[in-house]
Amino acid sequence: MKNPPSDTHAPFHILLGQASRLVRGLQKASRSDAAELRDQARLLVHTLDTTYPEHSSLQQILALVRSIADSDDSAFNALRRQAQDLLRERQDSGTTPTRLHTASTSTRDVDAWILDMFRSTESAIPREVLVDEFVQRYRRERRIADNAKHLGPWLFVFETVTEQGRVTGIRPLVGAGLHPTAFQDRCREFLPGWAEDPFLPHVLQEQRDIELWYALLFNGSPLFDNLIDTRRNLHGEPNYWVNAVSLPGDSRHETRAVFTLYRNTSDPLFPEPAPGMKQDMRLLTVLALAWRQLEHQVRALARISEADRRDMINLIAPGLLHHEIGFNMRTAYGQAYEQFHLLKRIAHETGNEDIELATRYAHGIAGLVLNLYRITDAFNNLDKRGQVEASNLNRIFSDLRLLLHHRLGDAHTELVWDQAGFEAQSLRSDVVLLSQALINLINNALNALIEGNILPPRCIRTYLEQTDEQKIVLCLINNGPGIPSHEVRDIFRRGYTTRTQGHGQGLYLARLVSHYLGGDLTLMEQSALPEGFHVGFRLTFNRKLSAEYGVARAND
Repeated sequence: MKNPPSDTHAPFHILLGQASRLVRGLQKASRSDAAELRDQARLLVHTLDTTYPEHSSLQQILALVRSIADSDDSAFNALRRQAQDLLRERQDSGTTPTRLHTASTSTRDVDAWILDMFRSTESAIPREVLVDEFVQRYRRERRIADNAKHLGPWLFVFETVTEQGRVTGIRPLVGAGLHPTAFQDRCREFLPGWAEDPFLPHVLQEQRDIELWYALLFNGSPLFDNLIDTRRNLHGEPNYWVNAVSLPGDSRHETRAVFTLYRNTSDPLFPEPAPGMKQDMRLLTVLALAWRQLEHQVRALARISEADRRDMINLIAPGLLHHEIGFNMRTAYGQAYEQFHLLKRIAHETGNEDIELATRYAHGIAGLVLNLYRITDAFNNLDKRGQVEASNLNRIFSDLRLLLHHRLGDAHTELVWDQAGFEAQSLRSDVVLLSQALINLINNALNALIEGNILPPRCIRTYLEQTDEQKIVLCLINNGPGIPSHEVRDIFRRGYTTRTQGHGQGLYLARLVSHYLGGDLTLMEQSALPEGFHVGFRLTFNRKLSAEYGVARAND
């Protein structure tokens, strides 16, 4: 639990938000948290007393915060019950605002809308048309009127202005829910300060999405506060919610961002997302994925116009799956580590060896969940990743052998490389994606060795064919059965497989990643293979990832 900021000039509604979060924290806290809560309460009370002595409008909450500040451990349980009663009273009383009318957003309607976007991308329409059609349908489905009396939701579209690859300004494109003249006037007044805005640089410059952010916790946005006229609230608080997605640009297009805003329809101190916001985020996620598919910067993807509906869904489904299960994976990761720390304490206190073993299992499960999330996130965000880290080839292959230890053992296969030589090959790259491409190649070799009934010794060997300051050329060879000549042209095609249980994705994804990493993946010529080896792949990638290749970006 983080301490509230000690800035004595913080706006009053921010301090009240801190007070409400402290009360919520007390609800779920254990006795070991009492001292930390007490310190937070004392700091908050001091700030309120010295800066806003005349604003104690929520006396019950502030009185409870003062009680926490003056309490000792013996009063902890009574204070927790008081917090629970106080929250119940506010929910049952008239202090909760009446919910505003919002247009219905059934799951069935949203699913139909998503399917229509899939169909639009099949026809390879211009990306600008895709956004225009989305805006028009959003106006229609959410019954948005462009007048001063509209109560939300609102939809805004902005675009970057760049000079020599650097964002120098923001241009307004669409202001659904606001009179066009008012939209342009307010943008003209407040967009010059876009770099200090808590939302605009996050989406348009850093190209990150926003999902269910409550504006009050960020002290609002001068632009959005004025666009939706927060003066209608009690004291002008930024009492609204924000969703947004980035639509990345390329050499021909500027980056765009689509924002949807909803007024908060619940208690400002205990806010809940407005109805329809989660469905809106689903729509925005698909819009962003469709935008990327229409002009994808990874050269290995086939032209969208040649894909049928099933292929399009296969392309976009990983992103949707990552969005839908991402929260659950993060929750599972957190709970597994909570279990790990609990078991670790019990094992330390009891000395029980079985509990010590369970502790290690809990730690391992947490690591697997985290790795699963990193992989799905990596493939879902190919065109906005910048996860560059320093490593060397020996460390990468050592980690791979540990990860594939059981499968290599079951297949009676040895993974061999020159450890000293690989240790000397340093690189700065997207190690998560590079490792996943190598895993696909190794698994492909293992499948061939097992299903080809190759007698031991079975070997997968990797060696350096060429290196310089820019490129690394890595060969991965195995002594499995050769690839028939009539299959050579198809082995990298997405969906192609000769295995009964295969999916035809491994080599396709490995080549896709190689292009992202600034190189290529090719099948080695028979004449280039050492004696005793029948299949090999040549993986080329850039030693230092940069924007020059594909969509990769260095964090230099």
